[in-house]
Amino acid sequence: MPGTATDPGRGVFALRPLGVGEVLDAAVSTIRAYPRVTLAPSAVMYGSLLAAMLGFAGIVAALLYGSDDPALQTVATALGALGVVGAEALGGLLQLGAVAAFSTVMAGVVARAALGRPAPLRAVWRDTSRSLGWLVLYAVMLNAAVLAPLLLLIPLAFVITVPVVGP
Repeated sequence: MPGTATDPGRGVFALRPLGVGEVLDAAVSTIRAYPRVTLAPSAVMYGSLLAAMLGFAGIVAALLYGSDDPALQTVATALGALGVVGAEALGGLLQLGAVAAFSTVMAGVVARAALGRPAPLRAVWRDTSRSLGWLVLYAVMLNAAVLAPLLLLIPLAFVITVPVVGP
């Protein structure tokens, strides 16, 4: 039976080949043993991303519905559509960075849990902070091939919509 966070002699899961059920049990055991270290960073990261995206949606909604002039609404609709594409690209980059950062911290928690060592957030951060920047950069560069064509579509969409909407 796997140890707990208070049992210094054994880790949360055994260091041997594990089956699927044992891997899932080890994941749940790690979250139960270290809830503050596993759940708080994810809540902070994804909560801040959600707040940023909702803030941008509010700005776009204010542009779209702030005036009764049909010409301004048409221009705001075109700019809003371009802004949504840009926000999705920026949100994707932010999410990639957040996932890389969260994965780095979780790797430190699981490594400490496997060895039966305590995993306070300060100690995990000390262990993993050196590699965090490189992993975030790697995640962004890995997905740049997908996002680059999307970012190139923004000026193209603007060039297409300006003649239709007018200056």
